[in-house]
Amino acid sequence: MSKPVSVRAGQVEFLKVNTERWDWRDAYQWLLALSWPRFALFIASVYVGINLIFATLYSLGGNSIAYLKPGSFVDAFFFSVQTLATVGYGHMYPQTIYGHVVTTLEIIFGMFGLAVMTGLICPIFATHRAHCV
Repeated sequence: MSKPVSVRAGQVEFLKVNTERWDWRDAYQWLLALSWPRFALFIASVYVGINLIFATLYSLGGNSIAYLKPGSFVDAFFFSVQTLATVGYGHMYPQTIYGHVVTTLEIIFGMFGLAVMTGLICPIFATHRAHCV
């Protein structure tokens, strides 16, 4: 039998029994309990991480992106930022099947990420209260 885990929700503390210390089903509650600075840092880290992964995929694709300087990871990164945010393109765009597939996957990730962010921010706004002196 595992040791009870203390869980704090605001000023109320609960004890969870028969559970592991971390459970992926608790990720939503964990995110909602973060302070604003930690929440913003977590989300920014996730977005930068996703952009780094897709920038690596674009770099591995050779000439899959038009006007992407060969070997320029910075250009690939900023192309990824534009794609993930569904902003639109300037002079760079996918020009091969590989580029189109990776771009399509990144756009889907971007739309999903926006939905998840909205789902997290709305309850945080609804539950946080002002601290008056």
